[in-house]
Amino acid sequence: MNNSYKKSLKYTLPALLLAVLIAFSGCSLIKGGKVIDGSAESSVSDTQSVEVPESGEGSAELGIGDTSTDESISDITSQIISETSQQISTLTPEETATTAAPSLTQPSSVAESSSAVKPSASGTTVHTRRSTTAKAETSASEKADASSSAKSTTSSGNGESGKSDGTFDGRFYYSRLSSSQKEIYTKAYKAVKSGSTTFNYVAASDDIKSDLTAAVYAFVYDFPEYCSLRTAVNWQYSGRDVTATVGTWSFSSDPKGGSYADDLRAKVNQIASNARSYNSVYSRVKYIHDYLCVNIRYDKGAYYKGNNTNLLTRSEQMSSTAYGALVNGKALCGGYSAAFVMIMRELGYDCAYISGTAKGNHAWNIFKANGNYYYIDITWDDGADSEDEYIRYDYFCLTSEEMGKTHTPDGAYKYPSATSNDLNFYVHNGYILDSYSSEAARDIIAAQKSNNFIYIKFTNKDAYNQANSRYGGIFDEITRATGRRLIKYYHDDSLYTLVFET
Repeated sequence: MNNSYKKSLKYTLPALLLAVLIAFSGCSLIKGGKVIDGSAESSVSDTQSVEVPESGEGSAELGIGDTSTDESISDITSQIISETSQQISTLTPEETATTAAPSLTQPSSVAESSSAVKPSASGTTVHTRRSTTAKAETSASEKADASSSAKSTTSSGNGESGKSDGTFDGRFYYSRLSSSQKEIYTKAYKAVKSGSTTFNYVAASDDIKSDLTAAVYAFVYDFPEYCSLRTAVNWQYSGRDVTATVGTWSFSSDPKGGSYADDLRAKVNQIASNARSYNSVYSRVKYIHDYLCVNIRYDKGAYYKGNNTNLLTRSEQMSSTAYGALVNGKALCGGYSAAFVMIMRELGYDCAYISGTAKGNHAWNIFKANGNYYYIDITWDDGADSEDEYIRYDYFCLTSEEMGKTHTPDGAYKYPSATSNDLNFYVHNGYILDSYSSEAARDIIAAQKSNNFIYIKFTNKDAYNQANSRYGGIFDEITRATGRRLIKYYHDDSLYTLVFET
């Protein structure tokens, strides 16, 4: 799905004349498009029964493109400032590392996507897309949960073989299939493990498509390490005897990905190892989130080719995979999501890739930590393709209710309810208000004043609208704190968030 950022002006009263002068100078009010997803429309939810002839064939595929023409998920607005915009993003305080915090930088082979991390005067880590490393301090509150957190994050490694009894109950989607679908899933897994993508089975019913697509898509979702597999399947049948073939990308003849899979595994292990240096679930997940935002560029070329998979270059094919995201540094939403699954599983967390719609076809994630489920969309939080490089946290560890405002999963699978907001960026850092007041806003602004960005969220529309008033409101407080009359900012009207450049 295509999501573009719009630029507009919001004035404090003394700045009105300056704003008029800027307008006459020809400043554009439209910011360059930020493309943030591009997964595909699923046929897996097609569960209508059909009369099956004695023999025939079929195919189904989740494409990689986006059929949406909707311009944006919300009116995310940027304020024009008089100074030259700096290409800088803010990392919030990483108070949980007991050792030097790992760098967010990529190796020199992908230097164009690398990032430096450096501590600010307040201890808040600030990154630019340049060089070096940072340290962070451990807060007492996060030290307190380090022990329980560590118990839930024992490395699961590659996890290729499921449980010792030969089932795959450790895999998110396998556990959500019917018994007949699990049999198909297992057949597909064994075929791929043996170096083939074709397998035979006897269908449990005449509705071949529903069971087959649900099983194959679940298998591909559950095994993002098999990076050459596509969410596509072709089949032929005679009666209920079915021969099915899982789709693959042409960049590798090995269904398991061959050397590509080895390179991918090395990268996953490296990132997971760095994440383990943090004590708490929050800081580990935030490190992964920020790493992916800093080191991945959204692949606009693949996005604009949509579902025309025959037009994709080898590199663009990879953008729907974890390999494209982590090794090439370019991805569509499917690549971001698959990468997150692999890293989180390496740390021992239950995590899954979700396909659905979010003003267009899209992919995001759900994970479980300390007994709670959380939704996260790293693609939508990656602001690197906007005019100003910054990281969003609007979609960091949301509840089902909040994620459901903009995201709808495909209907073939049931997803757990996420009710806890303890890992939410705004809640965790205390940047959230139930009602607007100048005093409360000043406290949140003061806590972030030395950062490059100030983040604030409201729990309801009335408080958000009061803060977001065209004259006065929080803009007066930002002006007082920064000394700026014209302020660049971003907002999400669905989640009631505001982000200001300082």
